[in-house]
Amino acid sequence: MIKFTLNGQETEFTGDEKTSLLHFLREAKGITSVKDGCSGQAACGACLVELDGKPALACSTPLKRAVGKKIVTIEGFPENVRRTLGRAFVAKGAVQCGYCTPGILSRAKILLESNPDPSRVEVVKALRANVCRCTGYVKIIDAILLAAQALRQHQEIAWEKNTGIGYATPKYEGYEKALGINPFIHDMKFEGLLFGALKFSDHPRAMVKSIDVSAAEQLPGVIRVFTAQDIPGQRYQGIHVKDWPMLVAEGEETRCIGDVLAGVVAQSEEIARQALGHIQIDYEVLEPLVEMTAAADSPVNIHPDGNLLKETVICRGDPVDQVLADSAHMVEGVFETPFVEHAFLETESSIAQPDATNGLTVYSQSQGIFKDRQQIASLLNLPEEKVDIVQVSAGGGFGGKEDLTVQHHAALYAMALQRPVKEIGRAVQQECRDRRLISYAV
Repeated sequence: MIKFTLNGQETEFTGDEKTSLLHFLREAKGITSVKDGCSGQAACGACLVELDGKPALACSTPLKRAVGKKIVTIEGFPENVRRTLGRAFVAKGAVQCGYCTPGILSRAKILLESNPDPSRVEVVKALRANVCRCTGYVKIIDAILLAAQALRQHQEIAWEKNTGIGYATPKYEGYEKALGINPFIHDMKFEGLLFGALKFSDHPRAMVKSIDVSAAEQLPGVIRVFTAQDIPGQRYQGIHVKDWPMLVAEGEETRCIGDVLAGVVAQSEEIARQALGHIQIDYEVLEPLVEMTAAADSPVNIHPDGNLLKETVICRGDPVDQVLADSAHMVEGVFETPFVEHAFLETESSIAQPDATNGLTVYSQSQGIFKDRQQIASLLNLPEEKVDIVQVSAGGGFGGKEDLTVQHHAALYAMALQRPVKEIGRAVQQECRDRRLISYAV
């Protein structure tokens, strides 16, 4: 038995001592202000908590390290500290999506207790383990310095009450986001909730000769394993071109390691992920296309109609030849820009729940919920009015949450099982980054 103090309360844990503190806080204690942004890689700081007065990343802290320790999350802050930090972040505009903010507030609280009047350089140094993709760090540093001043002088941080042009109106729900009160999808729970996990392709390009899910189906706690044949409607979806299969079928080729071959629904996320290892795929491995600049002339076709998706010609002003002829200088070359990952911290997640009208409600973190609705209705062969998409605050986006990721999988499972299902796609980006084998098509 592992004993420690959590937010001033004596706490006990009986189980695997290697269980992460993050998993215990979120799943056993329901403390969702600590966020899972990197799936245990200790890379983002969204799960930062206080451990015996020092910062600790909960995702990489096994419970065996908590024995006899004092753990503090935002919920255990002294109320004046909690309120001051939250209001300072709103006042300085340091809260945008809010996914990383609770971890940053925890770090700020630890800093200000040991150093009530930090310099700007000291604040910057303290934040080195915390990633923010939305706000940028200038406003965050400003907020911590404002909170430090208010705490030293025992002052209340005031907000502008007026609205309109010229007024710094507080961000909508900014205070709740800063303190981790408002839930993201991965924080939400429903009665009777089941959990889904996805089986991704083991190869960037391969012919799928067979998919054997029989062993996975026999695992205790597994409710059902889904493959392409379980989709009642249009399997291929996409916002502009419907070229993306929700599930790759036997006899088809995979195009990247993000392609999904099967989905497991189980009583817990752990069981669902364990079952993925029991799915047997027989592949014929094919040559991948890994260089986008070679796609136009490559004998490797990622799509049946070739690798060129679309060609757009834009003409403005005088003909190009005339403009070049009249130019004083002309430079020719091949110019490249780097690939930029959107890198939002929020776990890819969606919850779908059947309703009494033979339709369903899908909770989505998408940046295009009406496109979600159209595609999910098409996939399930339902009229659009039977599909209700609820927009839940996204933990970052930057244009990277327009396509479906796991919403349609959750919707399929929920309709088929008539149970609420949470699909967690935490492995999608992690696998792509770790293996760095992605097929491209221009």
